[in-house]
Amino acid sequence: MRFIDIAFMTPPDNFGEMVARAEADGEDNIGNHSDVWRCCKESLKQASFDKCFYCEMKDIRSDGTVDHYRPKSKYKWSAFRINNFRFACTFCNSRRTDRKTGEVGGKGAGFPLFDGCQRATCPGEICNELPLLLDPCNAADPDALDYRTDGAAVPASDGDANPQRVRAVTSIEAYHLNHSELQEARRRAAIEIGENQ
Repeated sequence: MRFIDIAFMTPPDNFGEMVARAEADGEDNIGNHSDVWRCCKESLKQASFDKCFYCEMKDIRSDGTVDHYRPKSKYKWSAFRINNFRFACTFCNSRRTDRKTGEVGGKGAGFPLFDGCQRATCPGEICNELPLLLDPCNAADPDALDYRTDGAAVPASDGDANPQRVRAVTSIEAYHLNHSELQEARRRAAIEIGENQ
């Protein structure tokens, strides 16, 4: 996972109008306005060089999707906020089973918090929230992950009580970062890099 700065991402010209219309339609109709986040997909892809924000892989099997880091089902007030959008591959974004290992992964609508933490109910409360999922758009989060030469994603820190380690372990599972095909692709990339040094 690498830091991706979307602060300077330019939304489409009519983005503000689209958001205003969607918000005026009410929280119960969020799903009727998927065009709001879909119109940002190309800009998000460009910000990550066409790679999934979470696993950093180009998905040649699909054209990816726009994920809501804070799921729109739990954070209705954040459904149309561009700073909540992440470009994601199908395996990181949706619940899937790895056919080779039988392990299930993918973020889905999950957004776990540390025990005792209150879920934010508005943008002003985000700073009080302690998510268990790493965010590639938070500069401090990508350093919590490391990768072994066999391609496995692992926590970068030791100590079971270390909060960043806990977040890394949770994120590896939630984003399906050790899916067998993804792990094999990383292993091959490590070999190729080693051969070119």
